[in-house]
Amino acid sequence: MYPQEKIMPVKEIQTLIEQDSLAKARTEVSKNLTYYRTKKIFDSLYNYIQFEGSFKLNNGDKKLAIKKAEALTQEVKNNASPHFVVEAITEMGWIYDDAGQHHKAYDLLEKAIPFALRNKEPKHHPLSFGELRGRP
Repeated sequence: MYPQEKIMPVKEIQTLIEQDSLAKARTEVSKNLTYYRTKKIFDSLYNYIQFEGSFKLNNGDKKLAIKKAEALTQEVKNNASPHFVVEAITEMGWIYDDAGQHHKAYDLLEKAIPFALRNKEPKHHPLSFGELRGRP
């Protein structure tokens, strides 16, 4: 039996950011992304778009944050199941919206519809895409 690698839950990373423990949060995000990529668990990557696109974690550099979030969103689009692609696109839309790029956010969300309609997972109804959820 191999010891399980310690992955910090998303909620704990969010707490680190709220407490301004930014270096620790960056380290945990990087560690978790490496773990999921190595294990090819691409459906879990969408959870980290919020961190890659965090203005706070990117020292207020909105362009860098957007660039990093776009790259991770593309990785999810290339590798994850349709439900998680929709989640990734939705998260990227929130980042554009936070950056004041409202039209880009709306345009991007329209691109999620074909992925939502391809979703074959019974527990994730394709029309749930229309219910935008708030972020903490």
